[in-house]
Amino acid sequence: MKTGMIFGVFDGLHEGHVHFLNQAAKKCDKLIVVVTLSEVVQEIKKHAPRYSYNERVAALQSYNPDLIIIPSDAEIGSWKVLEHHPDAVFLGYDQQAIAAELEKVNVPFIFLEPHQPNVFKSSKLNQYNAGSMSFAHIFSTALVILFGWGVLWTGWQGIQLFSDPIPPTTHIETIRSNTITPTSIPSSLTILIGGDIMFDRHVRQLGEKNGYGSLFAPIVSFLKKADIVVANLEGPITSNPSKTLFPSGQTGKELVFTFAPETAKVLADAGITIVSLANNHTDNFGTAGFSETKKWLTDASVQYFGDPWNSLSSSLSPNNPSTEKIITKNGISVAFVGYHAFQPGFDRVIAKVKELKTQGNFVIVMPHWGEEYVATSSEQLKIKAHALVASGADAVIGSHPHVIMDHEWIGDVPVFYSLGNLLFDQYFSAEVMKGNIIELLLKKPVSGSASGTAHLERVRVYETSTASKTGVTMNAMPVDF
Repeated sequence: MKTGMIFGVFDGLHEGHVHFLNQAAKKCDKLIVVVTLSEVVQEIKKHAPRYSYNERVAALQSYNPDLIIIPSDAEIGSWKVLEHHPDAVFLGYDQQAIAAELEKVNVPFIFLEPHQPNVFKSSKLNQYNAGSMSFAHIFSTALVILFGWGVLWTGWQGIQLFSDPIPPTTHIETIRSNTITPTSIPSSLTILIGGDIMFDRHVRQLGEKNGYGSLFAPIVSFLKKADIVVANLEGPITSNPSKTLFPSGQTGKELVFTFAPETAKVLADAGITIVSLANNHTDNFGTAGFSETKKWLTDASVQYFGDPWNSLSSSLSPNNPSTEKIITKNGISVAFVGYHAFQPGFDRVIAKVKELKTQGNFVIVMPHWGEEYVATSSEQLKIKAHALVASGADAVIGSHPHVIMDHEWIGDVPVFYSLGNLLFDQYFSAEVMKGNIIELLLKKPVSGSASGTAHLERVRVYETSTASKTGVTMNAMPVDF
């Protein structure tokens, strides 16, 4: 079997979970684990789970790094998970009454062997009358038994019910002692990196018509599962009137962008925590527009790095303002460096990468480079990528061409030459309507290791689409790189 799927909150990974995961993993090549978002738990149960979403995901990843972990939908009652087309859903031992309901809607299922059924069992399951419940609630109730001890939650991408906690027994105390707690979960950091974001022209028109929040709505729950979310902001945020969208509704051909001040909060509400300003449009309204951009971002609590002039601070140019950004979270320090390839200053970028690396940071460089609409990296780009890696870059993630370009490993450093568009109003080819979001999973160095820098545990590639012409949607299953 190619793809299997299971659901749960996993609020403390115990031996019942492990038994179930082990069985499911042996029966398929790819196991998708749908983990309930904390806000969904909060909405239904009226209190948050004991452990955060990221802690629960970290526990699962610590148990099995090969699991494909996706968040439940933020909207209760959504069936979006069906888009992943699992070959089968794995069910627990006392869900026989649900099998007929699954068959009615052609959802394949497989019963797995029980693990101590007298302990890991829903005490309320048999109180429900299957004949009087909707299929969604029946299915949710069936899934709940899989995740025994403590507060139990499950759902089909956001549909969740709960059972009473299992009465404390001597055996349960033993299970509790083996539960993974936040103090025993290895410290890790999840970073999502997306491509170009543009809020002017037709995108401005969409935002004004449907509300700017609609532009990212389909992917907000996905973005918010990460610790840090990064993208390239392809233009300034200013109070100036648009030069590409006129009051008549007509659009102009001038490639001078300005984004409405409210778009800074739109970024924050979407879960985007930091943006690169190192590109060929953030200076469209000069230094005054660039300064205003930073003000609006700061007011919205969105961090930024880079500028259009590569004016990085360094020991070689101490008077230049510092534009790199270091974020320390979960005990891991990540440095973000922007590079605008159509301005001089590559030597300053190289010097800054070296400096940041020697300070023990995990260094991510985001160059704005390449030729528009060309999907293959040039020899010049490859030379620069190798120079960045040699200077200490731990990941190189590019933008500007508006299409997804080739990618490669240079040693143990992932290089993505272009992620394409994340949010743009280009629709003239299939290539410009697709983009990549890269997920980097970082782990703290092992105690006593020679390097103090976090190491890259996994790189995962997601595909997005703007083909709907209403905003950003997820386009395909993730692929490990």
